[in-house]
Amino acid sequence: VNSEGELAGIISFRDLRSVLNENSLRKITKAKDLATRQVITVSKSENLKRALQKMGQKGVSQLPVVEEDNPRKLVGVVHEKDIIAAYNRETLRFEW
Repeated sequence: VNSEGELAGIISFRDLRSVLNENSLRKITKAKDLATRQVITVSKSENLKRALQKMGQKGVSQLPVVEEDNPRKLVGVVHEKDIIAAYNRETLRFEW
């Protein structure tokens, strides 16, 4: 997030791989140098199916959650495993 608390970018493990084994780069590389600035997000009002669709389309396992009226205002992160766990809980709740 930037100084106003707005989403400025995201760093994935994939982004980090390029510098993990480069000792000379570790000391001079900053987060902003590696961050993806065109971030795919999900708003608080979007359903979990749509979040999973976005994850699948982009090949990611988590998405920043933002406000509807300010798509740069970060309110959280949703992980694919959390969506699957919620789905499993709901499915089991109705099977008994």
